[in-house]
Amino acid sequence: MLRLAFWLPFTLLLLIAGLSFWLDQQVAQEDSVFGLGKNKTSADFILEGYSVVKLDETGHVQYRMNGQTLSHFRDLSQTQLQNVHWVHYQPGAPALTITSNQGTVLDNGKQIDLAERVIVHREADANQRNMQLTTAQLSLWPDSNLAKTNAPVRIESHGSITTATGMELNSKTRVLQLHKAVKATFPAKTKS
Repeated sequence: MLRLAFWLPFTLLLLIAGLSFWLDQQVAQEDSVFGLGKNKTSADFILEGYSVVKLDETGHVQYRMNGQTLSHFRDLSQTQLQNVHWVHYQPGAPALTITSNQGTVLDNGKQIDLAERVIVHREADANQRNMQLTTAQLSLWPDSNLAKTNAPVRIESHGSITTATGMELNSKTRVLQLHKAVKATFPAKTKS
């Protein structure tokens, strides 16, 4: 009887350990069947020819983002974008367009990091001339109407060229702040 009292808890412990091992193996097999196994960097879904539209509280389009490919990575908590085309709409102002070859959506869509040939284009209106800004990297916060970079930027507008390192753009107010090393070249005025 003493031996049974000694071996019974030990046997139960071995049984529980064996069941735990078996259950772990079953879950691992299911993960590999559904593509959730060893390769944690595989996309869990891919959209080709995607388009996203954000409406404001009045039902007007606030911004539209589309592109060639959207690849979501659940395990990395991010989404990779290819050939991004983002347009911000502001009542009474021309559209502000931002394009890039690559993008990464972070923080559940609150931040979008754009890279590789980033171009910001603003059409002319009654108050401002058209403008094109190019940079290597730009971070967007669409809901805050902000775009920022610490990278060098080049701005071309009506014959003038401005270069700087770093900038911040408010897409709602259209105010552009250049951070440092600002240099500008303006075309010579012709005499009348």
